[in-house]
Amino acid sequence: MSRLRLLITLIAPYWRSREGRRGWLLLITTFVLTSLTTYSSVYFTHWNGDFYNALESRDYDRIIHEVYRFAYILFAMSIISVNRSYFLSWLKVHWREWMTREYTKKWLANNCFYHIKQQRDIENIDQRISVDIKAFIQETTSLFYSFTDAIMTVGSFSVVLWNLSGSLDFEWAGKQFSIQGYLVYGAFCYAIVGFLIAKFVGKRLQFLNWQAEQVEADYRAHLMKITENNEAMAFANAGRKEQSTLATYFSGIFSNTKQRMQVDRNFNLFTMLYGQGMFLPPLFLCLPSYLSGAMDLGGYMQVRLAFAQVVGSVSWFSESYDALMSWFATADRLAQVSAEIDSEEYTKRHVSLNRQQIRMHNIELKTAQGKRILAIKEWRISPGDHCQIKAPSGAGKTTVIKALAGLWPNVSGTIEVPDNLVIISQRDYLPTGTLQEAILYPYDINPSATEMRRALASVNLSGFFNRLAESQNWQQVLSGGERQRLRLVKCFLMKPSWLVLARILHEKW
Repeated sequence: MSRLRLLITLIAPYWRSREGRRGWLLLITTFVLTSLTTYSSVYFTHWNGDFYNALESRDYDRIIHEVYRFAYILFAMSIISVNRSYFLSWLKVHWREWMTREYTKKWLANNCFYHIKQQRDIENIDQRISVDIKAFIQETTSLFYSFTDAIMTVGSFSVVLWNLSGSLDFEWAGKQFSIQGYLVYGAFCYAIVGFLIAKFVGKRLQFLNWQAEQVEADYRAHLMKITENNEAMAFANAGRKEQSTLATYFSGIFSNTKQRMQVDRNFNLFTMLYGQGMFLPPLFLCLPSYLSGAMDLGGYMQVRLAFAQVVGSVSWFSESYDALMSWFATADRLAQVSAEIDSEEYTKRHVSLNRQQIRMHNIELKTAQGKRILAIKEWRISPGDHCQIKAPSGAGKTTVIKALAGLWPNVSGTIEVPDNLVIISQRDYLPTGTLQEAILYPYDINPSATEMRRALASVNLSGFFNRLAESQNWQQVLSGGERQRLRLVKCFLMKPSWLVLARILHEKW
């Protein structure tokens, strides 16, 4: 996919959506304020010429008048700038809200998050949704408005610079030449040379920025794993091993940072020399006119400011090169996520609905490498039936249950399940919140106090009744046996017509 097409794929959906109408309004508002900012800068350039002419003429009244004009200009520019930032912030947060909602909806739909984790080699997709969407919108809006401002500034100040330039007359090879608006050409040449040098100096920044996001995300992910599995690691006394693992991850950050420092040093050196040298060309180009009296001090100061504005705007590509490389790297990472969550592969269901029975016909379950795990010719469970799957470890018991849930992709044959089938996994999850919310997660049921008390008592957890309103990180607070019994409490409260339990009765109590 070409770079432009990739960026359009990421940007366009929001602006085509219904919520994007508000974005268009904010976009137009900030665009108008950006135009006013450019107009204010042009007006300030004219004031600059008038002010220095007043100083040169030593006219006290004119100087005081220009000081008052400056106060009005400063006040107007401040109001415009503050409101532009305000509405731009609204645009970014509204766009991020929509984009995050759409990505998380697709990521969670059809258990897409599970399939991507099991079948794809995309690391830290959760952090990409959280961090990269924010960075992408921030970089997109920043680059768009800086580019828009650069275009308007080039157009406005090129006219100012052209009018101030006059003509450059010289003789070469026995012929007379006259260049109208020579200062404009000089500004463009200076900016283009700067862009070519910047591109050469910073050509490795895109890869290094992409790599930086990757190694930082890997390091954060492993820190989260230590936090989530703290008890198991503490029992195993794995602190030294984990320290070694973290050091390995951080070595990637160190190596990447070292390389970026070297590139940044060269790039910053060029940027500083380029920026500081920006005022030399108009000085040498205008010096003959100024010394001959054809240009006054105010005119020279106007040329100086206008030249800097034109060069700065035309130099947008060189000055924004680092930001562009970071934007491209963020877009590449986000495009990987977008391609996965939009993949039709995860919308395919290997399970069909049948209200009368659970049925498997001519089923063959395979690994991702194509190796057969097991085959089932015919298996039916009718209402009122009870069935227990017993087999040696590794025979595929859990795989069968995953196939019933539609979570096993490498399956052929016919699988039919009722639409009200409830499957309780052996791997439980209790969200942070009240104990009652954790027990009922993720179902929207509202049992009475009597039903809750009876269900807890049936698994010898009567003492938990007084803790139902208590908020904790129950995944960490409760023991494995307590969590196991709470899964049975959930079953008793739901009273499902069809229930599949995946090894939750292996502990006696």
